[in-house]
Amino acid sequence: MGKEDMAPKALRNKSLRNSIQATITLIIILTVTVIFAGFAFYEYFVTSTDMNKDFENLAEYIVNQQSKSLSLPLWYLDTEAVKDVMSSAMIEKQVHAVLIRDESGILYGEMRDNNLNIIKTSKEISGEYYVKEKEISKNDEKLGTVEVYLTPEFMQEKLYDTTVRMIIAILILNISLVSVLLFSIRKSVTLPVRYIAEGIRTIASGNLDRSIHSERKDEIGQLASDAESMRLTIKENLELVRKQGEELNTRRDHLEVMVKERTNELEEKTAELKNANERLQELDHLKSMFIASMSHELRTPLNSIIGFTGIILQGMTGEITGEQRDQLQRVYGSAKHLLALINDVIDISKIEAGKFEVHVAEFDLDGIIKEAISSLKPEIDNKGLGLEIRLPPNLQLKTDRKRLLQCILNFLSNAVKFTKKGKIEVTAREIDGMMEIAVKDTGIGIKEEDVPRLFESFVRLDSDLKIGTPGTGLGLYLTKKIATEQLKGSVSAESKYGEGSTFMLRIPKTIEGMPKMS
Repeated sequence: MGKEDMAPKALRNKSLRNSIQATITLIIILTVTVIFAGFAFYEYFVTSTDMNKDFENLAEYIVNQQSKSLSLPLWYLDTEAVKDVMSSAMIEKQVHAVLIRDESGILYGEMRDNNLNIIKTSKEISGEYYVKEKEISKNDEKLGTVEVYLTPEFMQEKLYDTTVRMIIAILILNISLVSVLLFSIRKSVTLPVRYIAEGIRTIASGNLDRSIHSERKDEIGQLASDAESMRLTIKENLELVRKQGEELNTRRDHLEVMVKERTNELEEKTAELKNANERLQELDHLKSMFIASMSHELRTPLNSIIGFTGIILQGMTGEITGEQRDQLQRVYGSAKHLLALINDVIDISKIEAGKFEVHVAEFDLDGIIKEAISSLKPEIDNKGLGLEIRLPPNLQLKTDRKRLLQCILNFLSNAVKFTKKGKIEVTAREIDGMMEIAVKDTGIGIKEEDVPRLFESFVRLDSDLKIGTPGTGLGLYLTKKIATEQLKGSVSAESKYGEGSTFMLRIPKTIEGMPKMS
């Protein structure tokens, strides 16, 4: 139940003025009514008591007068005199009847309605009237009894009139007090509140120049002070908003100018980039033409040199001297190195151009590891290096066999080149559907700060073996390209300088739906 529901129904949906007036009026009426009702009750009780006492005194007086005045007429049986005495009692309005009785019954009677037949016995009418009786005697001889019947009707009328006057007085007093208090409330509460409400409505309409002041120190004064504080706060906030709006407009205009300038610059850069892109496309086309030309013009003669040099070294053209064999072996090695460099450059160019072909096939991991090792077995044996191979049995892969072999050969070749003594370990393990192949050596190792540069293009790290060890700095870069872009895997390396290195290749066991790059 809300606060509005707790209020009297008579005070709901009313203005403050009407609510205050209604509440105070109700309190005043109730208070004055209760006070005067108590006073009226007390006055009624006192008046009733006094009137009853007066009534009894009157009855006593009349019956005494009748008893004294009737003794002589009754003694002489003067009927006219008896009636005259009895009639004199009827002057009083409260007297309804006067009766004279003896032991035999009613001797004489006088009633206000002159109807003597309805009075039979005093008992029948005593319930409606106040009866006072007294013995009539003469010379100690009882002549009869006089009975005076008085009606309380006039006394009740008097009490009624008194009560009505009291009620009228209460109403007049209530109206007077309410009028005075309502006037006072209107002057001290309603008008100031209305003044404050009009000020607030003026503020709500947008006019913040009208002030709301009050010299009073009570709640009304506090309300006016709060309303004035609200006006000043709103005015200050609006002024602040106006200044911020102006500043925002200035900045917006400045921003529009800057955006326009940047747009023009961007359009110029876009045009430059477009031209550069066209130039790059042209250069890419020239590079492709160059690679195609080099592939034909360089690899064909090199293959011829390698082939003929091999024939001569095998003695198929006749005997050669030791010096000739040494020179021919150098030619043969240099030609093989140059052919490998050319092949690496061509492979990188194809990968970057998106023309690298991927051929997915299913094969055994053990076979490809053995093929890679057999290619480098002579060099391993010549250096006297140990070789350990730990592979899971019967592990099948479905990926590009040629490119995986190329990556393993690059890792093994580096291990053989940079290991003077010790051993080389080739291991493989399955981790969460991925195949991890690791090549670990006991070579010269790599400095910690040089490890992040290992897989960058044309990078050869400084070492004691750098001069005597052939290389282009493209092997690991090409391995990373093939592993990440073609085999959908990753490469990493760990090394301790002077102790050896471990190179790891992690690829999916199965590659499904790999498109061929053209």
